[in-house]
Amino acid sequence: MAKNKFRIIFFGWAALPIWLALATFGLTELFARHPGVTETVYSQAIYPPIAFLLSFLSKWIAFSVDDAFYAALAVFLIVLLLLALFRKIKFGIFILIVIQTLAICYVLFYWFWGFNYYRTGINDRLSIVKSKPDTVQFVRVFKNLID
Repeated sequence: MAKNKFRIIFFGWAALPIWLALATFGLTELFARHPGVTETVYSQAIYPPIAFLLSFLSKWIAFSVDDAFYAALAVFLIVLLLLALFRKIKFGIFILIVIQTLAICYVLFYWFWGFNYYRTGINDRLSIVKSKPDTVQFVRVFKNLID
């Protein structure tokens, strides 16, 4: 019976968030090593529909979707902790749910935005040549702005 329970937890639906988090971690390693792949695959193909959907949802809701998510997450974790403290759920199940929740948050962060951190630099994308700062020119522009 214990062996069957182990299989359900680690190879069944309960492990799906954990496996998705591991796959997402693998993608972060790939994207970190290949910014061009990040740019063409994620930033230009996958992310625009995600951004459109999130923007569409945000304009119909009068508050930040992020804030609502964080509030719901906090309430969920408090309720989960209370259930564990009052022994309504077993400690092992509590730990599993916390790990699943962290895995889901990790996956959502990277798929909703985080992969964009691995894009090519803005200077490369806009073909801007890096230059050293010129103090004299900065002071001249600053004086013009003051005037």
